[in-house]
Amino acid sequence: MLSTLFDLLPIGGSGNHVVIGINGFLSKNNDLRQDWNVLPSLFPNATCLALRWNAGTIMSLGLSTFTGGMDLNGREITTFAKGFGSKDPFDWLTSAAIGAVSLIKGFNSADNEWAKARFKAEDTGVKLARHLRSLINRTVILVGFSLGVRLIYYALSRLTSRTIAQTLHTVIMLGGAVGGSEMEWRRIARAMNGNLINGYSRKDLVLNQLYQKREGEQAIGKKIILPYDIYNVDLTSLVSGHLDYSTKMWSVLNHVIQSLPPKQRNSLLFSSQNFRY
Repeated sequence: MLSTLFDLLPIGGSGNHVVIGINGFLSKNNDLRQDWNVLPSLFPNATCLALRWNAGTIMSLGLSTFTGGMDLNGREITTFAKGFGSKDPFDWLTSAAIGAVSLIKGFNSADNEWAKARFKAEDTGVKLARHLRSLINRTVILVGFSLGVRLIYYALSRLTSRTIAQTLHTVIMLGGAVGGSEMEWRRIARAMNGNLINGYSRKDLVLNQLYQKREGEQAIGKKIILPYDIYNVDLTSLVSGHLDYSTKMWSVLNHVIQSLPPKQRNSLLFSSQNFRY
């Protein structure tokens, strides 16, 4: 039985409102606080947290195998990838690594790591659902990236519509590595006080390699979903590769927030206290 970690780390800010950042795969030696340290500046009236869970790292999918164990720096990766015509070297290298592992070891190695990550996302989602039930009437915003969106889907699927209405204000999903049931997404979106927001990029090669080829469906992080129920934000101009979400988190989240209509934007930023419970 795989063990799962669930730990909420303080990022900054204070208030009765709660913003929780949920990562996907981490890069090597990555401190997830670095991904989410932008939250207090974007949500100054909230207590900002980051969920630490053992999703694993990009390296676990074979990046070290593809690079021969080298810890390449940005310039080396850029030079290497440009030889193959890639506009986003890091995303290209990650995608190529996943493909390379499949060729070298067969699909078993990369698939096994992906299967573990899927299980951990589901199991951690159950724990997040339990935690959200304890936050009723505190007005929660969830911000998820990659596999973090998958975790959020599992969590919200375990909550009743009433609990969602009493707890969640907004969910921002970035580069979501999940498909999910349209009926379930619609139920979640209609139960929320604020918006269910899907940030997607059509240039996300990692979702093509890692998700679509293994799940047999397109991830929501690549497309518009349920436009009448979910607020979709096209991030293609900002996000040319999957890893851009973590390196450009402030720009991405600011773009999402500014793209909302004024009433929804003000509510999201807690400048209005007229929340419906």
